[in-house]
Amino acid sequence: LGINVNLVCAYGDDHFSRVLLDNCNMRNINLSRSLSLTNSHLSTYLSILDPNGEMYLAVNNTNIINQITPDYLNSFIHKINTSSIVVIDCNLSERAIDFISKNAKPKIFVDGVSVEKVKKISNYLDYVHTIHININEAISLLTALGFSNISVSSSPKMICDKLSQYGVNTILLTLGERGVYFHTNMMDGLFPAKKCARVVNSNGAGDAFFSGYVFAIYNNFSELNAIEIALQCAKINLESEKTVSDKISIDNIFINLSFGR
Repeated sequence: LGINVNLVCAYGDDHFSRVLLDNCNMRNINLSRSLSLTNSHLSTYLSILDPNGEMYLAVNNTNIINQITPDYLNSFIHKINTSSIVVIDCNLSERAIDFISKNAKPKIFVDGVSVEKVKKISNYLDYVHTIHININEAISLLTALGFSNISVSSSPKMICDKLSQYGVNTILLTLGERGVYFHTNMMDGLFPAKKCARVVNSNGAGDAFFSGYVFAIYNNFSELNAIEIALQCAKINLESEKTVSDKISIDNIFINLSFGR
């Protein structure tokens, strides 16, 4: 979408690593700070969908990401600190999250990833500007923080109020087909999901949403317009068979929005 992106990851010399390299090169994503390892396999995620396009079962192996150590990150911390936004996810080791939290100067945006992995961020929420989590990840995170009696029937506002006590500026709490609950110190509210012609594949919708939000904030859109852009990206992805839809583009994002670029 026209942003200068530097991707920091670890990849190997297997087939999927070559797919990653080819795709990033095609999209001008800078991999110069990524770690290339021999005799290693790229992080892999496999999911099985039900007839409605919803995830039924998933397995993954992301062990290679543990090679992204604090020492490795420190070797180019100056590059990290000249970025506009730092986006991390909870696949990183807690040691790496600790280092980024305490040494990165730009605003830190975090994706929770899963109910287990999101717990890694529990001790660093006061360093986080924006966190993107779904309802189950939020429950897991609050439980790790010592709260009880939190469930999917709990008020999204109550969940966000509790998380914001730990210093998070912006919370993007995704609620599936209901949309997203947006919470800051200044405003909050439920934004309904965009209607899809047909949900083909729910995989990647959350990532598309968060990417759209980061894109919008980077380009100085208001937070409210950023939510609309993010929801549009999620809609486009839900209607695609691919985990990352090739139909996500500037033109397709703004075609049905009430405000311009």
